[in-house]
Amino acid sequence: MGGKLALSIPFGSDYLAWYFQNINWSFGGSYSKEWDQNLTSAQTIEAGQWLQEMVGSGLIETAKTPSESFAACQSALLLQSTGSLQGLEETVQGFELATAFLPGFGDSYVCPTGRAGIAIPAKVTGERRAAAVKFIAFMTNDDSTSAFSQATGYMPVTKGAQDNEQMKSYMAKHPHASTAVEQLAHTRRKIITGF
Repeated sequence: MGGKLALSIPFGSDYLAWYFQNINWSFGGSYSKEWDQNLTSAQTIEAGQWLQEMVGSGLIETAKTPSESFAACQSALLLQSTGSLQGLEETVQGFELATAFLPGFGDSYVCPTGRAGIAIPAKVTGERRAAAVKFIAFMTNDDSTSAFSQATGYMPVTKGAQDNEQMKSYMAKHPHASTAVEQLAHTRRKIITGF
């Protein structure tokens, strides 16, 4: 391959678990089954060995800054969070940036999605609770969700935000931003990590 890599992905200090999850699922493995860990299953070990072999062969790089390898044309592909899109769009020069569904194998192919939340601690009461509820309503409304998505590259997380006129206009100008939304049909909806 002339010293060039097929794929760059973040290494373990940047949460390799997320990047490895769909590879693991593609081999039929998982991190857990309900509340029981499954890291030592034959399928999970096979997935890990496959990744190890690909890194050892020089086809895949696990790097602290994989986006830099990709932007410098040292790798043909980059496996990265959608949250990196905004920065990549500004950094990549000399070639057209394109996005695609996460790779996978066979019938077990599924895409992991990130998750986060906003919560109010149980002991918060009165005016502070009311203010927190207003803040959550503001942060999660369609306009705010759409603005956050456009500013970061993360996909819009509500149907209303996806249908927001500003979001539709943004996706028309930045078609790569719609890839994650289109891939939602292939996500695993029930994820229990067990830890």
